Formats: sequence, C-alpha cells, structure tokens
Amino acid sequence: MSIVLEQIWIKLRWVFLGLCLLALFLARPNQELVLFFFCLTFICFLLCRWHPSDPIFKILLVSYLLRLLMLYIRTSPWFVSWSNIILGDEIGYEAGAAKYASMLRAGNFGGFLGDIRYYTYHIIISIPYALFGRIPNLIRVFNAIINTITIYYIYLIANKLFGQKAAKMAGWVYCFWPSTLFSFISMCRDALTLFAVVVFIWLSIKLMEEKSLYGFVKLGLCALLLYLLRCVT
Repeated sequence: MSIVLEQIWIKLRWVFLGLCLLALFLARPNQELVLFFFCLTFICFLLCRWHPSDPIFKILLVSYLLRLLMLYIRTSPWFVSWSNIILGDEIGYEAGAAKYASMLRAGNFGGFLGDIRYYTYHIIISIPYALFGRIPNLIRVFNAIINTITIYYIYLIANKLFGQKAAKMAGWVYCFWPSTLFSFISMCRDALTLFAVVVFIWLSIKLMEEKSLYGFVKLGLCALLLYLLRCVT
C-alpha cells in the first residue's frame, strides 16, 4: 500500500507543478495572483526534486519561506511600504529590466548583443518582466529563489569536504544568516553573483575528482557568467 501511495504522490507533485505553471501564465495581468503562483511554483519544484523527509528539502523550504517572509515585511504597509519604491542601485536594475523586457516583447534580440557584455544581469532579470509584466517584486522573489538554490550547493560542498553533519550545519547557518535574509531579497545582483561563485567552487571540486569535457564546459560557462556579472564602471 505504501508503495502505491508513494507512486501516486510522485505523479501528483508533477501535476501540481504543471498546474502552477499554467496558473502562473493564466493569472496575467493580475499582479497579486502572478506573484502568488510564482512563489508557489518553486515550492512545487522542491517537492518534485526532493522527498519531504530529505534533510536538504527541509533546509531549502525553511530558507525560501523565511526569505518570502522578509520580503512580505519589507513590502507591508504597516512596516514600510517599499513595494513600489525602488532604492539605491535597484533604480538602475529595475529600469534596465524594463528596457530589455520591452526589447524581448518586440522581438529585438539583436539589440542584446551589444549590451550583453556590460548588462548581463539586467537582461537576465528582464525575462520575468517580459513574461509576466512590470512587477518589481517578481525580481525580488527571483533573487530569493536563486539565494535558496545557493544553499543547496553550499550543502553539497560541505557534505563533500566535511560530511553530512557539517553540511546540515552549514545549510542551517546560511538559512538564518541575517545579511542573506535582507540583502538577497532586493533587485541587486548580489544573489546571482554569490550563486555563480558557489556553483563555480562546486564544479571545480567535481572536476578535480573526475576530469571530463562536459565538466570543463560547465566550469567555463560558470566562469563566463561570473565575468559578465562583474561590476559596471
């Protein structure tokens, strides 16, 4: 009976993911519904990728929900309503995302070639804008997702070098680290840059264990992303 239930659960979670993706596109142009299903889709992805009893699933789920909570606090009227207020570097990133989203919708892909060297991050975060509309919190949730996935690679690195106990500790410490809860739910590129650095370290470790052309290609692509994400001067 338990095996049958497990098989049903495996099928159901993929159905849930598909329904969330469908609802995400059908919800346009309602901003609240788009944000809700955008957030829910990643939770469905976690359920599809890991079993709920897996330690890494618990770490990632708690980390993601914590970051969404901090984003909610940041955008709540009773705290300080920043949902439509963009501060500091976010001004440039948001404007750039809107610009490249317009180019994507217009099919002007050639315009990207001249800018991709210096504005890679703006182009990446323009994709949610192009798909779902100009909703600043989409980019913030996107960065929360990227930062949550970063924890998975931190877990893998710690597990490889020091064992599972250290991996769990590293995951939980990063999960509750104050600066990650606040700084990585903005529109800035810190979350994506840190993600690329951690993935680069993981790929380097894997490549030292087993050299392969595929491993070199992945490491090279990661290095290219890091180069393109460098500070614009």
